[in-house]
Amino acid sequence: MRRLVGPLVVVGALVVVADMVAESLAEAELEARLEQEVPQATSVSASITSFPFLGRLLTSGRVAEVDARARGLEVRGLKLDVVDVDLDGVTLDRRILVDDKRVAVTDIDHGRVRAEVTQEALSDRLGVDLRLEAGRASVTVAGRRITAALEVRDGQLVLSGVGLSLPALDVVAPLLPCIANAEIVPGRVLMTCDFTEVPEELRSAQFFDL
Repeated sequence: MRRLVGPLVVVGALVVVADMVAESLAEAELEARLEQEVPQATSVSASITSFPFLGRLLTSGRVAEVDARARGLEVRGLKLDVVDVDLDGVTLDRRILVDDKRVAVTDIDHGRVRAEVTQEALSDRLGVDLRLEAGRASVTVAGRRITAALEVRDGQLVLSGVGLSLPALDVVAPLLPCIANAEIVPGRVLMTCDFTEVPEELRSAQFFDL
């Protein structure tokens, strides 16, 4: 038995290392696709959470979680500070996995996107002096500070108030398929949305050769 322990430990370590390497390669390939699909972002990153990665991939065709992030994404003149996408229960194409030795995202159990935009970016886009405090927004007009309401209408970000005439901002963008809620925090707006469809920028992602 003692003679078997050493080789078994070595084999186990090699399996774990191979699993980690495969996961890292998958993440690198996903990042490469994001760079191609979202060129307007200043940086992108991706991570995959699933252990064992290869074991679950080959037996069930699923991984636990895929996360993607884009920074500095500009949408029709409005720069989003960061866009975070979290995909849970990710299903992969088993036919492509078996026949082509490649991995493609086909379905998810649930997805959530969270985007942040700063008051400076909003001020530049709207051409006004906007101030964002916890739960409050205000705009300076003719030297007078006016309280503004912020809400989401039909997927657009809308700032309104007495004496204000500001355009609605369409913020749907790559990796940001929908906007359902907007929250004002000091210096920025947090926008979130839940979805069940794979974002187009991730749907056809081919991660790596098995």
